[in-house]
Amino acid sequence: MKYLSFFDEISLISIKKCEFSVKNKHYSYYKNILLWCKLFLNGFSFTPFAGDNHSYALLFDMNRLFEDFVAFMLKKQNPNISIHTQVSNRYLIKDERKDYFLMRPDILIKLKNKTIIADTKYKIINDLSDISQADLYQVFAYATKFKASEVWLIYPLLNDVLQGKTLEYKPENFENKIKLKLLFAPLL
Repeated sequence: MKYLSFFDEISLISIKKCEFSVKNKHYSYYKNILLWCKLFLNGFSFTPFAGDNHSYALLFDMNRLFEDFVAFMLKKQNPNISIHTQVSNRYLIKDERKDYFLMRPDILIKLKNKTIIADTKYKIINDLSDISQADLYQVFAYATKFKASEVWLIYPLLNDVLQGKTLEYKPENFENKIKLKLLFAPLL
């Protein structure tokens, strides 16, 4: 805030499209930032279609970013609990010749009396029908291989209609029920 006073003597001007058409060898260093300025000041937006303007973009895999965010917040809020990410020491199918389909749950939580598998999904969930059947198969497969009594599906918090909803599933040839909790993480 203290640097705002340096801009007091600078007057506002309106930018015209022609001002971006200046060709000067000294502008080559600023070529990319001028392209961004041209887009924003002329009211354009980014599209995946071809055109005259080219620009660079910084893209993030939101699934991975959300997973890392949830794991970081869980570890920060629970420093004395064993929380591991991307544990990959089990296979869905074990054969005498080879192991197949490496299992890698997003988050593995080890407590004294139980194991919890948490899987993060960057998806919009408004009701139970929005949950993917494949996601359910995935977490229950993790639960049986890692002998977890509880699995969590964690989504971004957009509404709290389903917050903390618990469903139970008892697989055949498995001594205990597996609890499924739907959790929603608030985005900061």
